[in-house]
Amino acid sequence: MKVYWCNYCKTPLLNKQICSCGNKGKYISNDIRPVFPEERNLIFNLTHNNDFLNGHIWASKGSRYYIDGSCYSYSLDELSNNITNLPDYDNLPINKDLSNEYSKFNEEISSFLDENIQYLKTIQFSASSIVIDAVQNHQNSLPVVSFSGGKDSTVVSHLIRASLSNPSIMHIFGDTKLEFPITYDYIERFRKDNPRTPFLSSRSELDFMHLCNQLGPPSRVMSWCCTVFKTGPLNNLIKDFAKDTNILTFYGIRQGESVSRSDYQQINSKDFMNLHKTSNVDTSPKIHSQSVVSPIFDWSDIDVWLYIFSNKLDFNDCYRLGYTRVGCWCCPNNSRWSSFLTNIYMPEKSRNWYNFLVGFAKQIGKKDPETYVKTEKWKARQGGAGLTSNQINVNTKPCVDEEFSRTIALSKPINEELYEYMKPFGIISKDMGKKLLNEIFILDRFTNMPILKLQGKIGTYNLKVTAINAENYRLLSQRVDCQIRKYQSCIGCLGCVSVCPQGAIKFSDKKYTISEDKCTGCLECINPWQRGGCLMSKILAVKKGG
Repeated sequence: MKVYWCNYCKTPLLNKQICSCGNKGKYISNDIRPVFPEERNLIFNLTHNNDFLNGHIWASKGSRYYIDGSCYSYSLDELSNNITNLPDYDNLPINKDLSNEYSKFNEEISSFLDENIQYLKTIQFSASSIVIDAVQNHQNSLPVVSFSGGKDSTVVSHLIRASLSNPSIMHIFGDTKLEFPITYDYIERFRKDNPRTPFLSSRSELDFMHLCNQLGPPSRVMSWCCTVFKTGPLNNLIKDFAKDTNILTFYGIRQGESVSRSDYQQINSKDFMNLHKTSNVDTSPKIHSQSVVSPIFDWSDIDVWLYIFSNKLDFNDCYRLGYTRVGCWCCPNNSRWSSFLTNIYMPEKSRNWYNFLVGFAKQIGKKDPETYVKTEKWKARQGGAGLTSNQINVNTKPCVDEEFSRTIALSKPINEELYEYMKPFGIISKDMGKKLLNEIFILDRFTNMPILKLQGKIGTYNLKVTAINAENYRLLSQRVDCQIRKYQSCIGCLGCVSVCPQGAIKFSDKKYTISEDKCTGCLECINPWQRGGCLMSKILAVKKGG
């Protein structure tokens, strides 16, 4: 994408240099976004630059604005220094009558649409073709729109329903409980304005701040919140309404969004790009039983806005304030610009979050907690240094009387749930063992021969584990340790539930269960997390010397 500016028509030109007026435009950026009157007023109050009230304004990444095609760049530090000049919250632009400003703004958008309508038809036709092809090639799958309340999912929602001439496509919303209040307002409007569109929401029962105290705040590297508050609950929701039906999910993911900000943080950049090529439909990397496709994957920001304006779509009002991304308001992947706006428009939430982060920094021993938070180093945090993480430790000692046997000192007493975590290894047999010795055997699914012997009394903390077959003893022991960690530290994040291809794992009523009838022993519930076999243990793990 290349964006040019026509000085005569005062409008952007998308992927073309010659305006319809005949004038040659000048290159300004690879992508731009509209600047709504609310943001224009805010920046005027911070800079006292009258051009923000009078000029034709667009913006690119950061605080780079184009006023009548000329670039004005402001640093966040510069804008922050003037934040004391802002009026009281009740008098901020979001609460003002901006009807006159919007009349001028709408004229600018009208010119923008007239100049770029042919370009829109081209990208819209391509995206619609992807949608139609995907549905035709997956006729046995139920089409579903993943709706986040952001501009991209708004476009995908309209595009899918228009392309398929069907307003009744299922929409699912993963409510993290951390969305912007304005997002919830938009979701309510969307449901009211689209009564024929079925709309389901999922929510985790866990408390975000409680987990932050236990695990530390999520970071860009350790974004545990995505699995706990979005992927896991969404997977449960899909299983409830789709049961054994395959799902074809349409996402608003775009290549222009960084991989770290997507829902696919557990795969690398190359895999991400291959997965979401617009010509492909592939399986979800986090939720089994669904295929995914991103019809606007190659679109830029301005493409999305061109579609929204052309189709007169309602959208999330966060964008009017200047937010470039809508998701969880305290997400570690949010930009400094987003945090800056949140300080202005959500001062109480922002202040409480800042105070928590400073307290956490003190807890883990940072020498200058406030600097640690203000410089956003907490967003790069890795592992559980400074946190209590006894649950992920597996303390073992070898048995002197049996070569392939060891005793594990548990941090949680043995109960029946322990054996649920052992079912991926084979069939649990309580009849083979000696009851007086509290023995339980795990049998191979195919040969019915013993693989493991577990010995431990209910209510005690010592578990003896014996490998019946010495082959691959080290690997088997590591996998057993993974499940022990999970048994000790499970908080019901639903990560295992999401990755099980057979739908054999359930977590309900605070209990973890595996159906022996469905489990095939694929060990997918152990493999996804590179360290420890469990998302929680990966988060709390401390590097050597840490």
